Amino acid sequence: LTISKYEVGEGEDKITYYAADLYVSNVQYLQTAFAEGKYGKNIRAYPDEISEENQALFAISGDFYGNSTRGVVIRNGILYRQNVNDADICVLYLDGTMETYSPEEFDGDVVIARGAWQAWTFGPQLLEGTGSVLDSFLTTPYLNKENPRCAIGYVEPGHYMLVTVDGRQEGYSRGVTITELAQLMADLGCKTAYNLDGGNSACMYYNGSYVNQSSGDE
Repeated sequence: LTISKYEVGEGEDKITYYAADLYVSNVQYLQTAFAEGKYGKNIRAYPDEISEENQALFAISGDFYGNSTRGVVIRNGILYRQNVNDADICVLYLDGTMETYSPEEFDGDVVIARGAWQAWTFGPQLLEGTGSVLDSFLTTPYLNKENPRCAIGYVEPGHYMLVTVDGRQEGYSRGVTITELAQLMADLGCKTAYNLDGGNSACMYYNGSYVNQSSGDE
């Protein structure tokens, strides 16, 4: 694991982000955790609490599964829900590969049979699977505005890029659009990448302390 800080631009156009270049010998070391250790709706906990309860060396924020009763939820190989909504889905498989799907492309039975280890519902998907930025994204103009962001990227089996972009802090970091985030992930060498929950929720935690500077209460 190597965490790097990047600063681009200056003044009101400055962007600050953190990229964790992660290699794992077994994808089962890349785990997910629920707030308070429970699957359910509107359960809240701070990322540092969740990390410490699960003895995580490193952690980033995830999706917002608990805000709804819809969406695909697979956590550490366990299927909790496959009620597809209108958002893209990201699946990490036991063989270390990671793929993203539109709601129309997703087939829960197929991904489970393939050995889905994690599945997140937030999005949108950012890259087309070969490292090229998608021509369009499954999002709204409002959500594509500059914001703090969190993303997971796939380079090859066992090699991932986990990124947090700070935002809403003039002179430190303005945040990025979805289009800018996609290009950032491509520049980091990712073939596939997926936008996770951003805004105040976007955070990176390592070895007992926060890495990034959240714009609010994470």
